[in-house]
Amino acid sequence: MKPCFSNDICGFINQIQFALSRYSEFYNLEKNKVTIDPIDAAVFLIFYRELKKWNIILTKRSQKVRSHKSEISLPGGIKDDKDQKLLDTAMREVKEEIGLEEKEIRVVGQIQQVHTKTGYKISPFVGVIIDEVNFVINKSEVHEIIKFPIDQLYHGVTNKKELKMHDEFIEIVSTYSYQGHLIFGATAKILSEIKMILMGL
Repeated sequence: MKPCFSNDICGFINQIQFALSRYSEFYNLEKNKVTIDPIDAAVFLIFYRELKKWNIILTKRSQKVRSHKSEISLPGGIKDDKDQKLLDTAMREVKEEIGLEEKEIRVVGQIQQVHTKTGYKISPFVGVIIDEVNFVINKSEVHEIIKFPIDQLYHGVTNKKELKMHDEFIEIVSTYSYQGHLIFGATAKILSEIKMILMGL
């Protein structure tokens, strides 16, 4: 069932915090550990209200980046030595990629880490933009900003699922499509996670 979201910013923040608090009660964020030494990375799943509708901020990566060219992602990147914690990484990358300042984002929680086949351990943080903002795109990293409506998470046409066979298990893999963009991989996994978390609202 599709959740009903408050259009009021404070009400929406309370809804998200409530959903995340229930989620953390039954899911240990350190549950999925791997034996290899992964590369730490962090992303920000940011909710943004526009025209009285809530969206998730996604980016289409530029052709100038080293890897995953033109793919759809959440703002974020690899942890630098100067980052004391992974939230610092997410904040720094958001400013570098789309020009948002720390004071413009209300951090409301964190969800399950995602491990990728390429050796990254991604920590997704959840935030809400609390006022009007001006996005400033870093063209060397980001081709465009995509405002993905939350409602699209619950549309069968948008969200496709398929079974993926592994040596020891079967994985349900989700992809999303929106305005001609295909969202897959770690980004789709994170969107599916937040979709599940918000189902009870």
